[in-house]
Amino acid sequence: MKPFNSLFKGMYFTINEIHNHPFTARHKRLAWKKWFFWQLGSRLVPGPVLMPFVNETRLLVRPGLWGATMNIYTGLAEFYDMSFLLHFLRPSDLFVDVGANVGVYTVLASGVVGCNTIAFEPGDEAGAVLLSNCRLNEINRLVEFYPFAVGDKCTHVSFTKGLDTVNRVLDVHTNMSPEQYREVEMVSLDSAVGSKQPALIKIDVEGFTTPVLKGSEQLLENPLLQAVIIEIVVENVSDHDPNADPLEVFHRMAAYGLYPYTYDPYTRQLTAVPEKKWSATSRNQPALEYNYIFLRNLETAQQRVSEAKKFRVWNYEI
Repeated sequence: MKPFNSLFKGMYFTINEIHNHPFTARHKRLAWKKWFFWQLGSRLVPGPVLMPFVNETRLLVRPGLWGATMNIYTGLAEFYDMSFLLHFLRPSDLFVDVGANVGVYTVLASGVVGCNTIAFEPGDEAGAVLLSNCRLNEINRLVEFYPFAVGDKCTHVSFTKGLDTVNRVLDVHTNMSPEQYREVEMVSLDSAVGSKQPALIKIDVEGFTTPVLKGSEQLLENPLLQAVIIEIVVENVSDHDPNADPLEVFHRMAAYGLYPYTYDPYTRQLTAVPEKKWSATSRNQPALEYNYIFLRNLETAQQRVSEAKKFRVWNYEI
């Protein structure tokens, strides 16, 4: 019964995502067509499949890689944040991808925009797919890859296995067997990135954000860092886990002069999130959106996105 329930929940979640996605809302017929043919084709073709992505880029996709397959159904799985990255970055920039998974953001930054990327992904399966995606898109020379977790110090930590996009660092191993996690190296961003100066950082570490920020003080203080995309986790975390307190993330970012905004790719407008909204964010009162774009200077960021070239998703330009 458990596998069936899991399959049902996964299917429901996918259908709900496609139905409510801001891009597929405008192209529903094409989205469902892509979903149908992937469901059919992935069962007929053994092994991974090369799928077209944004502009001329491609992604290596196979069933079970939810982080990659959602981009087949929706064009851009995280539409607002991925669009912001494409409009904000320039070829001369450095992008840092923390929790890169199979490298979707890395492909967008280095494959579409053409900038340099430093990518961190401790998951062995996801890391292998990321490297394959870099080779497929001929961006190896632009991507510096580290198979490490990122936190507040240089050490070794336990990291889950087999959970695709929600693999995470474990502080405790409650109810987990040794086959469900492995030991990986952890570094701080300050130690790994050093004197390099990123314009944009993306952090998606399943509730381990606070340690990542603690180990990134030098980078966050640097005025050349203009934007940080952060996934705010309010679900599936322990109520006693200080690493997963979303309000702590907002306060830490504000201390460095970085404040939350949302982005509309169609109008190319950045909108400040009112403090009364994010200051109330908690596990019991989550924010409406789970991903936020933190900006140092609204005017600079707005000018960048307004002047950016359009990119092509499916047969549409944004």
